[in-house]
Amino acid sequence: MSSRVCVVVCAEWPIAAACIDPDTPEGVSGEPLMIVHAGRVTSCSTEAKAEGVRIGQRLRDAHTTCPAVRRVPWSPERDQRVFDRLLATLADVVPVAGVVEPGVVYVGAEGVIRYYGSEDSAARAITGALKSLGEGMRVSVGYADTLFAAHQAAVYAAHHPAGLISVASGGGRDFLEPLPITALADDNVAALSVQLGITTLGQFAALERDQVAERFGDRGTLLHQLASGEDPRHHARKEIPPLSDVVWRSDDPVFSGEQLSFAVASSTTTFVSQLLDQGCVVQTVDITLVDDRGEPHPKRWSHPRYFTAPDLVHRVRWQGESLQKNTAHDEYQRGIVEVWFVAQHPHSAAGYEDSLWGNAHRDTALHHAVSSLQATLGHQNVTRVTTHPGHDFADSQQVVAWGDKPPVSTLDQGEAWAGQLPAPHPATVFTTPLPVAVVDEVGRPVHTTAVGAGLTSPPYALVSQNRHRRVVGWAGPWPVMERWWERKPVVHRVQLVDDTGIGWLVKTTGSSDGGWLVEARYD
Repeated sequence: MSSRVCVVVCAEWPIAAACIDPDTPEGVSGEPLMIVHAGRVTSCSTEAKAEGVRIGQRLRDAHTTCPAVRRVPWSPERDQRVFDRLLATLADVVPVAGVVEPGVVYVGAEGVIRYYGSEDSAARAITGALKSLGEGMRVSVGYADTLFAAHQAAVYAAHHPAGLISVASGGGRDFLEPLPITALADDNVAALSVQLGITTLGQFAALERDQVAERFGDRGTLLHQLASGEDPRHHARKEIPPLSDVVWRSDDPVFSGEQLSFAVASSTTTFVSQLLDQGCVVQTVDITLVDDRGEPHPKRWSHPRYFTAPDLVHRVRWQGESLQKNTAHDEYQRGIVEVWFVAQHPHSAAGYEDSLWGNAHRDTALHHAVSSLQATLGHQNVTRVTTHPGHDFADSQQVVAWGDKPPVSTLDQGEAWAGQLPAPHPATVFTTPLPVAVVDEVGRPVHTTAVGAGLTSPPYALVSQNRHRRVVGWAGPWPVMERWWERKPVVHRVQLVDDTGIGWLVKTTGSSDGGWLVEARYD
């Protein structure tokens, strides 16, 4: 990147927005506050953190830690609506600001530094203007050569007395090196890296890039470059491709932000696909909502990496909800009849081709195809299968809508837990278990002992209808006891290997009847 970037971060923006919002009861500033969604703390004030409240805590744990903590309603619409006021205030001190997300903006550093005379003076002008919005504003500023490094500098500047950290030109990698791997904001990459003993950005940057690309694909390679103090997103800026703008229109006005985001899903996919087809990715997009009175409502959005179709859908929803809130006192709410998507400053997608980024093109094409199908058939009609810990194979499989995250399990996938089937896991799982008989050498049925600690005799054959398979090896049984209060039968599992080398997983639910079911096969 040829010029420096200035990033401005408003710490715990949802809390700050609640304090600034005139609809919030007076007197909340300075109190321990928290915002809870789906039973867990999603944001908390500095005062609450000082009392031990942490993001991710359960509601009751937060109240136990700090009985005086006050709960503020969760409202993404309020976050965006108040953020519009922040942008209007910021426009008085800087010419153009890009939006990363509500509470985080960036500007080109060179222009503001020339105008105000120094980085310190520019930072004071920006923070002074934003703090005038209300007492809940805690603003920090970071300067660096890349957007990622400047963002991290701004985050850590919140703990700096001056509220400002300036990373020297060319010193991005040295600054990022000691930061935790969680700064990449990617749970999958961070979790696996920690398991491998990689806890800092410097250790992650020291890995071979080809190996990172092989394991994590295009996403991992981009994160590796960011951790290394590089920013491929700002290389080889391209001209805006012709006919790349996309317009969504409707004869019937749409009033709900959720309905609007669903309606434009196909258009956002087309917009991103057209850019990719011409070798471009885009970080800045102008989105204009046109209401049923014919009045346009434009906003410029920016992304720290590059926009995907779901990212644009989220921006449309935020923008639509903010508009509806601001017009709630009009004669009637304004319905949206048009949405314009206009690319600004696209960048070359050469860094995202297969030769450097692994399977980026294939994954992107798959995502776009499935998202387009989902927009046509409905969100819940396009699904995928996920797995999580469970005693039965049916329990361990869960169907979720494409794009949705599966519910978080209380059991860690990587931990050993009671009743877990030992590795290796079977390759073929039967939807309906098949009835079989397990017999010993003299043809008597084999069953579990009274205490379930073993088998009455060694398995000799596995008999299914007219098929007789000689057993040459076996292991088990492994009892599975669950929901004892419902008097659910204890299941005993045994692994068998026949004389052809095929392994079988069988189970029985009784200790004396000798009835067995084949659950799976080891191919």
